[in-house]
Amino acid sequence: MNKIAKFGAALALVMGVAAAPAYADSTTTATEIQASGAVDAGKLIGRNVVDANGDTVGEIDSVMVGANGKVKAVVLDVSTWLQSEKLISLPWSDLAMTEDGAITSTLMKEDAKAAADYKYAAEDRRRKVLDEKGEIYADAGTTDTEMTTASGGDGTLLGTPIKNPDGSVNASQLVGLDIEDGEGDNIGEVGEVVIGSNGKLEGVLVDVGGFLGMGTHHVLLNWKDINLSGTGDDVKAVVNTTKENLKSLPEFTTKAEN
Repeated sequence: MNKIAKFGAALALVMGVAAAPAYADSTTTATEIQASGAVDAGKLIGRNVVDANGDTVGEIDSVMVGANGKVKAVVLDVSTWLQSEKLISLPWSDLAMTEDGAITSTLMKEDAKAAADYKYAAEDRRRKVLDEKGEIYADAGTTDTEMTTASGGDGTLLGTPIKNPDGSVNASQLVGLDIEDGEGDNIGEVGEVVIGSNGKLEGVLVDVGGFLGMGTHHVLLNWKDINLSGTGDDVKAVVNTTKENLKSLPEFTTKAEN
């Protein structure tokens, strides 16, 4: 399908919706995306970390996640900054995200020099998503191969599942997910994820035109009406709505009407 803007790195997570959105069937929100868990781990690899002046502090070499799939720390290559080869580990909580998507740190050179050198258990662990013990991370629904970022961290191979073992959802991985109605018919796939200024996932944009037998028609489905079953990337999404209700919904637009 022809998607509207794809939800890229799930880092800049605050989106304002210009007008009050129209949802399928109900209007309340349900799932809160936790700041430390709504990150696409694979896409972090290769990203630069900058200081308050925008100068590069280092490059993220690997990402460490906990058993629930949430990012806990990063391995940062500060060699260029320090003018000597060095990798260090930084807690994810020590990093911040600007509105334009830059990853920032208050790390000082003196602290980086004094920090312990990070050593990989094996060279093949580099530029991979790792668990907290430094081993290649994989949850019950993924293999080691799927968790690597051999493409250099451009996100082609991802390190974060759609649904974590604790039931939380990684918003960035919802893009492209097929949505079915209660009869098992595919009504479309997620083209974008909409998150309100309160940090809560409000809904997903889906092109239902094909299902309705018409041209491109994007509608905003309330997250409350979507039921996710399964774990990891083996997830099924079913929306609690009807064909008649989808026809009645206005096409969603990101631009406010005057």
